[in-house]
Amino acid sequence: MKKTLCVLLAVVMVFTLFACATPTTTDTSPSDPGTTDTDTSPSDPSTSDASPSSGGTMTAPESLTVGVSGGLGRFLSGLNPTESITGCDAVFDTVFRWDPIDKEVISNILSSWEWEDDNTFVMHMRDDVYFSNGENATAEDLVFSYLSHIERGSNYVNDAKLVVDECIARDTYTAQFKLEDPYSAFPYLRIYFLDKSWSQGLADGWDSEEWYRPVGSGPYSVEEWVNDSYMVLKSRGEDYWYKDEGPIVIDEMTIKSYPDQSTLYMALETGEVDLAGTVGSNDYATFMDNGGDGFDVTTTKTGSIDYFCFGFKTTDKFEDVRVREAIALGVKWDEVGVAAYGPFYSEAKSVASVINPDYIEVGTYEYNPERAMELLAEAGYGPDNPLTISTVSMQGPFYEDSFQIFEFYASQLGIVATCEFVDVSTAIGAWISPTGCDFNFWSMYGGCPGGLLTYSLGWVDNEMGVFFTHMTDPEFLRLYTQIKTATEDSVRSEATRELQQYAYDGFWRIPVSEETVAFGWRTDILTKDQVDRISITANHQLISRLALESFW
Repeated sequence: MKKTLCVLLAVVMVFTLFACATPTTTDTSPSDPGTTDTDTSPSDPSTSDASPSSGGTMTAPESLTVGVSGGLGRFLSGLNPTESITGCDAVFDTVFRWDPIDKEVISNILSSWEWEDDNTFVMHMRDDVYFSNGENATAEDLVFSYLSHIERGSNYVNDAKLVVDECIARDTYTAQFKLEDPYSAFPYLRIYFLDKSWSQGLADGWDSEEWYRPVGSGPYSVEEWVNDSYMVLKSRGEDYWYKDEGPIVIDEMTIKSYPDQSTLYMALETGEVDLAGTVGSNDYATFMDNGGDGFDVTTTKTGSIDYFCFGFKTTDKFEDVRVREAIALGVKWDEVGVAAYGPFYSEAKSVASVINPDYIEVGTYEYNPERAMELLAEAGYGPDNPLTISTVSMQGPFYEDSFQIFEFYASQLGIVATCEFVDVSTAIGAWISPTGCDFNFWSMYGGCPGGLLTYSLGWVDNEMGVFFTHMTDPEFLRLYTQIKTATEDSVRSEATRELQQYAYDGFWRIPVSEETVAFGWRTDILTKDQVDRISITANHQLISRLALESFW
């Protein structure tokens, strides 16, 4: 029951965010899907005040203002109220982080790490890491940073299946983590580095108000925090331990919260903020039409893919490859993508994201309704015996618009497709039910570090979670298991490439669009190169990188 509730909580968090943050598309026609190339900035570089090629062309400001929408957040990750991901990045070091440009896992606080065996991950810390209270950080703090998630009911480390009693500090600066099963994505978990003695010394524990002004090892400390308004982060200056990339050059950062993306965009236009994460679809469309006066906007991929999923665990109707191929060929998936994402639509050409280091472009399915109807007839479906499929989904433009386009093309093939649109809780109840949905659209809105298929494909091999993302095909599961469990990079890389081709050839899942988000910045403060290097996903910027002299 505990595990089921954790899964439900995780899904609620993801899809509540999705429902709130997914753009509306009332200004976009689904009949012209190919007008937007979101792989590059839509603005003319010649109109920008800053060079787009290098982060070193600007001078670091003494202060920087970052705007976020949808709530400010605090500094205790994995609990409600949610954390400020951007603020946490400045106050804490992350044990590991994903570099969006070099496409690799990096760490400030670790000197090295390795898989000792398939179930044992070992981290070697630097001996010069210091928290803002002056305490030298040790492996005890490192182990605590992971296990505390289990203690407080967070779901951040659930997938790793840690063996708690065997996650220990071997010596002062070496930590051992034992896993029940091999889990190659362990270094991709976003875990903030906590001070164990400080955390355990709080009178009110995890409920303490001190979590709004925490002790951390990052380059900034919290100077001021005003609920639903703003926070002021002050440089630790010479007290900051990390000198490898130079001293801190931005003395103060302010993170301002705005009620919605449109209000945030107005703040970017007027210069009230220097960096805006994120820009909504309607404002982005306006920017593409008119450009920006003193500001620019760029897009980035989050590592997630929007998929059309066949509910193999809920119906046997898709076991016949001819049915899957018919649906793949009989729908204009680019129109589905444009209806859902508007100007953020970016055609997906694999089940893996382009940010995955092992991405291969396997292609898309060419619209061929005549062949689709032939395949359905071969599979035994026709006017007297139509293929009938149903699903349950959330209310809101994203799901409703996606289904409307899909249902139209399905009906042209003689397929009877229905969808009941309900509130979030009711929809999730159907999604985690083994009989709830014959098909559906799926995306991990929060983004997938490194674009790993371990994250983006959903609950492929799990008997819990969202059932319409489950797979039953033995070969698909074999390749996925290799990706999930291989501790050797070469094995995981080869399996990732094989699975992309296998998924395409067997019509096992239909990728629709890359998840894309937009960030805005003032061109007299930042360059596109700098924004690209700090932008991860919605409301998450690696602003601690901006702090260091080398970045400028």
